Amino acid sequence: MFKQQSIDTNIILRMVLKDDAHLYQRAYELLTQPRHYYYVPDQAIIEAVFVLSSSLHFSRANIQEKLLKFLSLSRVDYDARIIDKVFEEFLAHPKLSFVDCYLAIKMSDMERAPLWTLDEKLAKQLDGVELA
Repeated sequence: MFKQQSIDTNIILRMVLKDDAHLYQRAYELLTQPRHYYYVPDQAIIEAVFVLSSSLHFSRANIQEKLLKFLSLSRVDYDARIIDKVFEEFLAHPKLSFVDCYLAIKMSDMERAPLWTLDEKLAKQLDGVELA
């Protein structure tokens, strides 16, 4: 039997960017320990998207490619039902942030729709979002 542990944004970024050899090695060793499995919280994925887009100026397609590649590692689990849908909307609506897409998808999934907003562009582009 195993206990699933969790990881934060720093682990994701070191694995995706490979920008610091020492930190990458530490993250790699953690993620390849026998009988250890890791859950990636939605918030860590959201933060990674923010860093990759705002600070490092990665394209949306590149962010999706790199993060989904990381999230597909055999010892890594995440809420694919939500995050995969969020990535679809994120790519389909280039004027919306990942967080906006996440909120709309998550609230719909939780049967808390509509998501009320004062953001006209958000309300016009996503189902389940209404302008207050």
